[in-house]
Amino acid sequence: MKSKSPDFQSHEQVLKSIRRYDPQTVIDGAVVPARYAVAKPRILWVLREPNADNGGAWDLREFLRKDSRLFGYPQWHCTYSALAKISHGLINCSPAKHVGRLRPRAVVDAIRDVAVINVSKRGGKGKVEWGRLIPNAQDFTSFVERQIAALAPEIVIAAGSYKLLPESLREKSASLQGRVIGAVRLSQKMWLLRCYHTAQTCWPHEMFYDRILGALKEAGWRMRHPADNST
Repeated sequence: MKSKSPDFQSHEQVLKSIRRYDPQTVIDGAVVPARYAVAKPRILWVLREPNADNGGAWDLREFLRKDSRLFGYPQWHCTYSALAKISHGLINCSPAKHVGRLRPRAVVDAIRDVAVINVSKRGGKGKVEWGRLIPNAQDFTSFVERQIAALAPEIVIAAGSYKLLPESLREKSASLQGRVIGAVRLSQKMWLLRCYHTAQTCWPHEMFYDRILGALKEAGWRMRHPADNST
C-alpha cells in the first residue's frame, strides 16, 4: 500500500490560521518541503517550544535552512546535534556505533530532510517553564493535530513533548503512558515514538539512537536502505 503524501498546501493554510489566531507566533513544519516529501522515512520531530524570548513572528523552517543562522544560535548543539545525527541515522540505515561517531556539523544537512514543529508556537526560554508551556501548548493543540495530518509523516518523534500531544494521539498510544521511551504503530504507515528531548544528557547519542531504533523495531517498523524505493 502506498503511503499518503504530504499536503503542503493544506499545511500552509494551517500556518495561516495559526498566525491569524496569534500574530506573534513562530511557525514551523517541513524544513525543505521538496526534500521531506521524498525522504524515507519521513520524520516529523515534535518539540516543545521555540527559543524565542525576544519575540515571535518568525519562521523556524527558514532558520533551520541556513547553517550560518543555525550555528550562530548558542544552543544549537544542545537541541539540534542529536536531532541531526538521529535523523541522518534513520534515513541512511546507520548502525548505532556509526551515529555515535558522527560530528553534528558534518550531518547537519539531515535537518533539511525532516519536519520540525513545536507544540507551543510562542517563544520560550532556554529552560522550560512548565507553568507557561502547558497552557501555551493547549492553545495550539488543534493546530498541531492538523499539522501532523497534513505532513503525513511515517515516524512522529515526540521528543520531550508526548504529554502535550493532541489527546487523539495520546488515546491511540495509551501503551506509552509512563514510559521513558517507546513506540506504537498508529496506522499501517505511521508510527509514534516517545522519547526524551533531544537535549537530554542521560545517554550519549549512540545509546539514544540505539534506544530509538530498538523501540521502533519493537513496534513493527523496519529500516529501509536508501536505494529501496518501495513504499
